[in-house]
Amino acid sequence: MKNPSKKSHFLYILNPRYFSRLKWQITGDNFFKVIGALFASSILLLLGLMVYELINGSWLSIQTFGLGFILGTRWDPAISRVFGALPLILGTVVTSAIALLIGVPISLGIGLALSEYMPKKFGFAVSFLVELLAAVPSVIYGLWGIFILIPFLRNHFYSHLQTLFGFIPIFSGPIYGGGVLTGGIVLAIMIIPTVS
Repeated sequence: MKNPSKKSHFLYILNPRYFSRLKWQITGDNFFKVIGALFASSILLLLGLMVYELINGSWLSIQTFGLGFILGTRWDPAISRVFGALPLILGTVVTSAIALLIGVPISLGIGLALSEYMPKKFGFAVSFLVELLAAVPSVIYGLWGIFILIPFLRNHFYSHLQTLFGFIPIFSGPIYGGGVLTGGIVLAIMIIPTVS
């Protein structure tokens, strides 16, 4: 085709055959790829907005206490108005790690058993019971942990654990029953339906 005028070039572009020669065609798959890439990249935008809102919402606390709030270990709001959140942060991290160490292997075993090894009728009943754990409110799990799990672990499990591992400082001292390990066990039971 010789050097077309602008009018004929415009008609040439409107021709469907022109689009068939392009390397990147406008198809459903390519449209989905573009939309998927936009949504995937929006995660970074949402993360940035979350960081902005956290800093904006806690700016008064940051100005008043500085990094002492995160790195401090003393919490005395009544008398000296000192707020140190490091023990609370570390307790959350350790309890969550214990919950993952206990809950993930059990959940993977349940998931594999339900999908690969159990008959469908029996697997449906077990799956229903596992999903029923997700419907229990977290307050009920907490009360169950306080009134049933703590006395059981204190009387039957922690004493044996202290006998075996009492030379390690974490297992020495008086046994109260409520602690990081008990909280980790309760959290492990709570995450089983989600992970499995």
